[in-house]
Amino acid sequence: MKKILFIGAGSMAEALIQGWIKQKVFSPQEIYVTNRSDKERLHFLQETYGIHCMFDQAIYRQADLIILAMKPKDAIAAMRELNPKLQHSLRFCRF
Repeated sequence: MKKILFIGAGSMAEALIQGWIKQKVFSPQEIYVTNRSDKERLHFLQETYGIHCMFDQAIYRQADLIILAMKPKDAIAAMRELNPKLQHSLRFCRF
């Protein structure tokens, strides 16, 4: 089973999660979401789609794919913060 991690829980992340689950690209059990703030939003996504919401940064090293679902202005800072926590063979995607 793959581990797909979304960093960011806004409308972009929700649209991808909703579409991928509906089209059976990934199961809810394969999708993990984390966010800097707004735990209520994470709870909403978890209740609505049955996905995992994470606050433990250990998931960064376990993810097969990390999707930066955030505004472009926040992506560089996020990548700098993530770099030391990641495995080298990881794939990134930013929408």
